[in-house]
Amino acid sequence: MHYKQLTKDERYQIKACLQINMKQVAIAKLLKRSLATITKEIKHNTGKKGYRSKQASDLATARRLTAKKHIKLTPEIRQDIVKLIKQELSPEQVCDYLEAQGKTKFHHETIYRLLLEDKHVGGTLYKHLRHLHKSHRKRYGSYERRGRIKNVVSIKQRPSVVDSRSRIGDWENDTVISKNKKSAIYTLVDRKILYTIIVKLNSKNATELAGKTLKVLEPMPSKIHTVTYDNYNTPTN
Repeated sequence: MHYKQLTKDERYQIKACLQINMKQVAIAKLLKRSLATITKEIKHNTGKKGYRSKQASDLATARRLTAKKHIKLTPEIRQDIVKLIKQELSPEQVCDYLEAQGKTKFHHETIYRLLLEDKHVGGTLYKHLRHLHKSHRKRYGSYERRGRIKNVVSIKQRPSVVDSRSRIGDWENDTVISKNKKSAIYTLVDRKILYTIIVKLNSKNATELAGKTLKVLEPMPSKIHTVTYDNYNTPTN
């Protein structure tokens, strides 16, 4: 016989049974499930606030989606991901970095799912995400607004072709400052092909940032249309 995933209704029943202190053996008999299935469900999908049916369902779904990636996501890789996320790199940048280092290659959605799973069990890794794509905001709720620049030019004012990712030459810039704030790096990523340039900064000086941007992009003038700096956009001529 093949294992059948627990349904949402069954998880609601498990929650109700646990609230009246019903034993796991009795829950298994009530749902006509094996004791091992119920034990595993409660053990793996219980958060800091106890067993909650929706949370349990979300955790189970996230676990299934990442199941095929367990070989790639070794303890060492997971440790690298946590370290890089805490340095406020985006999931996309983490994937690019790990691939550039020759460690592994996978889609950034894998990291978003890991952050979601961590959040459901009381973790705070998601708080290191400085900005979220529209598709992820509903998962994580409101996000940190510290460091937002006042009176910036809205990203909505950039050409619509940039959002379509239909051409090479629309770049996005992101700055990452070390924990001790003594050093920084910034990345330039082409929106269409995800080609990534990583540059080390000696300071947070805007003049240095502008100078190094020009230096790394100068060899490819035909591949530059726009450059988006974090929350604002600078079109090029």
